[in-house]
Amino acid sequence: MSGKNTSPKSSRNLFLSKKGFVAMASGFVIFYLVCFLFNFLADPLGQAPVLDARENLAWAEKISKSELPEEPLYRALFYPWILSWVPQAEVFAPALGVLCHLLNALLCGLIARQVWRSSAAGFFSGAFYGIYPVALFFAVQVLDITFALSFFLLAIYCLLRFAESPRWFLPLFAGLMLSIAFLARPNFLPAALACPLVVFGLSCRCQKGIATAVGLALLAATPLGLSFLAQGLVNKQLSGEFRILPWQGAYNLYAANREGANGKFYKQRLAFDDVPEGMNPTRMESVYLYREETGDASPSPDIDDMNAFWRQRLFQHIAANPFDWLQLMVRKVTYLVNDWEQYNNLSYHYHKERWPLLAWNPLGWGLLLIGSAVALSFGWRKMEKAESASLALLALAYTAGVLLFFVSARFRLPLAPILVVLCGGLATISWRRVRLKRGLLVGAGALIVAGFTYGNWFDARSRETFRQDQLLLAKAALESGQDEASLDWAEEALTADPDLDAAKRVRLAALFNLWLSREGEAAARSWKDLKSALAGLRQNDATTLFIRGVAFWREGQPEDAKATWRAAVDRYGPNAGSSAGALEWATVQPQEKLSPLARQIGEVLER
Repeated sequence: MSGKNTSPKSSRNLFLSKKGFVAMASGFVIFYLVCFLFNFLADPLGQAPVLDARENLAWAEKISKSELPEEPLYRALFYPWILSWVPQAEVFAPALGVLCHLLNALLCGLIARQVWRSSAAGFFSGAFYGIYPVALFFAVQVLDITFALSFFLLAIYCLLRFAESPRWFLPLFAGLMLSIAFLARPNFLPAALACPLVVFGLSCRCQKGIATAVGLALLAATPLGLSFLAQGLVNKQLSGEFRILPWQGAYNLYAANREGANGKFYKQRLAFDDVPEGMNPTRMESVYLYREETGDASPSPDIDDMNAFWRQRLFQHIAANPFDWLQLMVRKVTYLVNDWEQYNNLSYHYHKERWPLLAWNPLGWGLLLIGSAVALSFGWRKMEKAESASLALLALAYTAGVLLFFVSARFRLPLAPILVVLCGGLATISWRRVRLKRGLLVGAGALIVAGFTYGNWFDARSRETFRQDQLLLAKAALESGQDEASLDWAEEALTADPDLDAAKRVRLAALFNLWLSREGEAAARSWKDLKSALAGLRQNDATTLFIRGVAFWREGQPEDAKATWRAAVDRYGPNAGSSAGALEWATVQPQEKLSPLARQIGEVLER
């Protein structure tokens, strides 16, 4: 009698304890994400977005004001279009990224449960990805990758549900999700193209018949075709040209595979001291190099001619140097499996050391690879074969695109959820039943994987890019009014590379601001340091020319000062507002006619 009464009670207590554990773990994940979000927003990078984040915000502002240039789309603008609807996007976009990250964690759990047929695997994978620090690092930035990844994972989940229950609307929805991912980030195009093949294979497996399978595959392909059409119509409206793809791909493909390519990330060959707001430096470089190599002097080179030129250059290089290109691909594969997150700026490993909430977190690409290898070694028989094959095909399609272009951290991030799903198999293994011999074999295999992923093959773990992180932090701190911090980071960058002119210009601007904010001896010391920094500067921009003019003015050389400011206005136009104000103050009489900016500049010159 007592046994009958206590069994249900024990089962209920066990159920409640599992629910409580899931709730506590979920709460911890959310708490961790929110804490990191506020940590990021308090950082200079959160207060003054840089690089692609800055470009996305600039495009969002142009879209909201209906000020898109009358030209074909150079890059995908679906994510900036979404941001254009977000009030104060620079503040709330990181929160949108965190929400997308939470959705991605949930989808990882759902996908793992489908693949392994295990709730434990689903919970493990969802929690694992929720606190995966690399994904969180990108989620808080104003970047398209986390947003696009949500649609990629939604598509995978729909396809896995179709394998379980072949309903007609699931392929359509999967195709729609992959099309949105492609519109937000064109790197998902190979996976979107593979989607109809996955649907066809799953339909044949369900004995739907060839005609039905073809029809469902076409249904999955329809949203992609419509996305091509929509993008073509947008380009037609903007420029009069019907283009189904942004036109940045040809040069990027060439840059990723040309002679001298590092196999890790895009490395800019030219440095521009004046990049207009929202303009992409890679685009500026591609146009400049095209003109230099072809002699094209037209104001706007023909896009088709440029793209054809870069494709031809790439094919010529590969045909003439096939073994060099194969060696490059070997290096790319090595970097792809390496734990080190490759990036030419905003390096994860540099900022991981800065932020305590990332520094203590041991999770990384290497652990994902090792965990996936161990889970597959012990549990591959438990996996649903159709779902696993679908997942593998989509992963291979995306990986092919990564290897053709760049294997940097942001490009390979969409593969991390797939590895996390595979790691979910660790929760299904009966470890007590593992035989010693098999355990030793798997352990040896795991050590081999660890050697590949943690080894410094082909200089995979280089810290050379850290100076760019220091420079970006210096710029962000300068823009957010943290002049002393800006000066410190600029000095760190110059310690690593004494010839880094961009860091010298930031240091000069920080010293100038410190001089303005100080009095007495402190101001005198700042001015002395500023004069020393000015003497060592080789390249100018709008800000440094203004400061150089101020130095001339304070030294009793007004004509040299005005000539310097005039040169800044002539070269940099609207970006040289301070020089224009200084010229106005120095030349306009009477003083009552001066603009507010000129009067403000006058107070600086009279210090």
